[in-house]
Parts: sequence; C-alpha cells; structure tokens
Amino acid sequence: MRYLKYVLHSTEDFKEVLLAELAEVGFDTFDDSKPSKLEAWVTEANHDAEAVQFILERYAPWISKVEGPEVEPEKNWNETWESQYEAVNIDGWVHIRAPFHPIPTATFEHVLEIMPKMSFGTGHHGTTAGILRTMSGLPFEGKRVLDMGCGTGVLGILAAKMGASRVLGIDIEPWAVENALENAERNAVQMEVLEGGKELIDGSFDVILANINRNIIVDQLPEYARVMEKGGILVCSGFYRQDVDIIRENAALNGFAFVSEKNEDQWANVVFSKA
Repeated sequence: MRYLKYVLHSTEDFKEVLLAELAEVGFDTFDDSKPSKLEAWVTEANHDAEAVQFILERYAPWISKVEGPEVEPEKNWNETWESQYEAVNIDGWVHIRAPFHPIPTATFEHVLEIMPKMSFGTGHHGTTAGILRTMSGLPFEGKRVLDMGCGTGVLGILAAKMGASRVLGIDIEPWAVENALENAERNAVQMEVLEGGKELIDGSFDVILANINRNIIVDQLPEYARVMEKGGILVCSGFYRQDVDIIRENAALNGFAFVSEKNEDQWANVVFSKA
C-alpha cells in the first residue's frame, strides 16, 4: 500500500491543530519533531483531496508553505521510531519500551514491550498517554475488554496484563492486526485481533477503549451501547478538546453517562459509563 506525504510549514503552536484536522480526514502517520514543520502521511485509498484542500484553505493564514502530495512506497516505520523516540514512562506506573530500548532499572507495576512497525500507539501521543493514565484507575481483573482501532495493541495488551479475562482488538488496517498480534505474543498475553470495523463487534464487554477519532466514535457509539454491559465503562480519545461536547451529546443519546474528562495538551480523554 502506497502513502502520500504532505509537509506543512506552520508555527510551532499550531502544528497540533493541523495534526488533529488531518487525522479527522484519514491521515494516520505524523512526524512533528522538526521545528515549525509537520510531516503527514495518508494512504492513497484514504486520501480525500477535497477535504485536504478545505483544511489548507481554512488555515491558510497559519500555513507558510505546503509541500506535496508526494507518493511514497509502503514504509516500515521502525526506523522513524528507533531514531526519534525514547521509551515511555507513564507516571512511574507503566513503562513502554521497544526491543532495542534498555530494560528499565526502576520498578514499574507493568512493563510493555511494543514494536510499532507501521501502527499507531506507542504511548508518546497525548491520546494514547491519556487512556493509559485513565486505565491505571480502572478495574480490569476478570473484565471483558474491547480495544477499537487497536493499532499496536498497546491498550489491549495492558488490559490483559491487568487481569482482563478477554481482550478483543479490532483495526481496519491489516498491518495493524499483524503488529498487535506480534506484540501480544511478545508480551505473553492472550489478545484476539480482527481486521475490519464495527461490523466485527460481537459479544458482551465490560470495558471499551476507543482511541480513534471523533467521527468514527460517533458512528460506532450505537454498537458500543449494544454490546456493553450495564455499568460498563467506555474510555474514548483521538479527538480535540473542542469536540468533547459533540462526543458527550451523542454518547448520551446512546445511553452513556458522562463520568470524567482529562486533557493531554490539546487532546481530550473522556470516560462514560453505561446507564
């Protein structure tokens, strides 16, 4: 599968806005490590030229230059990960490392070994970090867990390590499914992973973790409500703080009661319970 690459030159404090907007229209990989520059990739299949042009025109005053789209072949993102990122330490509670990172000398309740390949979810991004922090305060022992848009499988793997009795991960990308299964094996946990979307949601769940984006979460909320047990917990992220009201409104329409909201930079992390 080939990717299209865009390079957007913008002010440092505005890159998060552009990243969030592009994520809403199908972009799934980003590099914002360079000063005042955002590199963004989208698969040819997910590329919506009109949507991208709308974003570029809408935020033109804050964008000094646009490069692309440039066609790139399928890429293994290990090189980017290995060259740019350190291991992740979430509040001294969970440590997430790649195989090439040193084993931590400090003591953590949970240590995860995650090789991301082309998948999203390493703990660096605010959406993933926010859900990881929320998970530290939730009971997973004996719970049935659904990880929607599982990416690397990091959230589902942590749930399994915390004692979940069943973990199902679902992702639309075949390489994410492969990556999540490899990471589950790497961490010696049982996690079922399926390729597809909401049509694969089946069974009964006590906890649903949805780190996707606003539009997909809104679309899938009826399915979450259908399979969630009364009193179950929905943790969702992948959207901007300004979208919380939309998420809350649609969650309420589907029988979910608001519990809490926490923010990681410009990203929101919202918890609901099944009324």
